[in-house]
Formats: sequence, C-alpha cells, structure tokens
Amino acid sequence: MRIILIISALFMMGCQSTPYRDDYAKHTNQLRGNYIQSEQYLFTFATGEEIDLRGVYSSNTDTAATPMMYHGGAGLVGLALQVGIHSAMVQSGREDKLSKQQQQANESISAAINASKSFSLTDIAGEHTSDIAEGDFALESVIHIKPIFFGQTDHSKLSLKTLVWIEWPEELRKKKNRLKHAYRYSNLIHVHSNLLSEEQRQQFQNGDSDALKQQLQSMLQTSLDIAKAELTGQYKDVQGASKTFFLKESDNKKVIRGVLVEETCNHQVIKNLRQWFVVLPKEEASNLSNECVIAKAERNSAS
Repeated sequence: MRIILIISALFMMGCQSTPYRDDYAKHTNQLRGNYIQSEQYLFTFATGEEIDLRGVYSSNTDTAATPMMYHGGAGLVGLALQVGIHSAMVQSGREDKLSKQQQQANESISAAINASKSFSLTDIAGEHTSDIAEGDFALESVIHIKPIFFGQTDHSKLSLKTLVWIEWPEELRKKKNRLKHAYRYSNLIHVHSNLLSEEQRQQFQNGDSDALKQQLQSMLQTSLDIAKAELTGQYKDVQGASKTFFLKESDNKKVIRGVLVEETCNHQVIKNLRQWFVVLPKEEASNLSNECVIAKAERNSAS
C-alpha cells in the first residue's frame, strides 16, 4: 500500500510539472490511409463562431522557489505526500503567472481584440463556408477546427494556430481510457504573417476592423486549405529530407527544421519535426520566382 501511495504522489507531481496549454496539439494519425473524399469533407468550429485573438507573451513560467521543509518523521508515505503538495503549490504559482502575463498581453492589443468582435469565423472562412457542417451530426463525422489568433504586443505581426482533430466513433469513445491515442487524427497548423508595414501596424494598434478582418481571413483560409489538403490525401506522397528554414521576426530569425510540403507565391508550407504544418511567408518580391513576380505585377496593374 505504501508503494502505491508513493507512486501516486510522484505521478501527481509529474502531471503538475507543465501548465496546461490549449494552443498545443500532439500529432496523431490513425486514419491508416482512409482519407476523406472531398465531397464528404465537413468541419465545425469547435468552440463556436467568436474570434479568439490573444496577445503574445513570454512562455517562461519560472517562479521563485517556494521554501519548504520536508519532515522525515512522517515516513516515506508522508514524505511523498509532502512532495506532491509542494508540486501542486508550484503549479498553482505558474498558472497564476501565466494568467497575469496573458492579461497584460491582451491589454496591449485590446483595440484589435475589440475590433475582432465585429465579425465571426464564418464571416472570414471564405470559400470554405460551404464545408461547414450544419444541423445535427455525429462527432466523428466532421473535422473539428479550433483557430486561435495571436498578435505581437509591439503590433509587428500576426499569427494563427489552428488545432485540427477527428474524434473516434462513439463506441470507441466510450472506451477512451483504453485507447492509445485520444483522437483518430490530431494536428496543429501554425500560420505566420509577414512583418506588418508601418501603416498596417498603425491599423492593428488602432483596431481597424476592416484591415484586421482581411489579415485574419487570409490566415484562416490558408489553414483551412491545408487541413483539407491533408485530410483528403493531397499531401500523402510528399517526401524529402529535412531542410532548414528561417522565419523573420521583428528582432531576430527563428530556425525551423522540416520538409517542404507546398510552395505558393505567398508562402511555404513546412511539415516540421513534430509533424505540425508551419506556414512561412515569402520574402520580398526580389526573392520570388519569375512567375510570381509577373503574377504580382499583373494583379497590381489590374487594381
């Protein structure tokens, strides 16, 4: 019995070591080649129609060490329980710090957050509106989409993390504790915008709803394009060695390792080492292919 209690306390300590994040997904693919037919592809916005826009904050959750004297007189069981309680206290401190950091980051982009309330996810789904499931449906019959938009607190760029998952059939969901994977399919699509121009930064900072809607719509449609391509088997034959890609931030460059899945005039789609899809914006026109430069010139002349 003592051993069981000790193991339980240590397990609790391990579970409490990492704060919960709702913008994270572990890649799982149990489709076994059974891709969805394009005409049968339907999705639902998992958390409703409201735009979820958040400020970006540092993910550092280090907290000052909480002094605690462990009393050995209680024996191994008592010691294990003390360790578990201490771990829970540390976890509570981390969660509180994250909550305050998120609130501060949201305040920095509050004008944009308020502006985002003037339109819905369906309003910016574009051509994918026809893929949205309506009425009653079985959970396993649709793709669940959860978009979370992020804005830098210096208003330099926007990004989007889209969680995508497919539920197990109902008879298997009832035995979920026996399943090795929580979902039949799950993944994350991370879309990065270009660094915003000075004019775009001002629009973002001032909460220009039209400009914001256009920027969020572009990212959402890109993520919906990728989700549909992946789940209908369009990427099934993509292979290649991992390469190094660079994402330009306002003050540095981020290195990303992965396989190039798709390339357009506007962006590159990378499958990184975690099997997530990462969308990197193309650099300025000087780095685009001739075809893209010509197409861009034609669009500009037509406008």
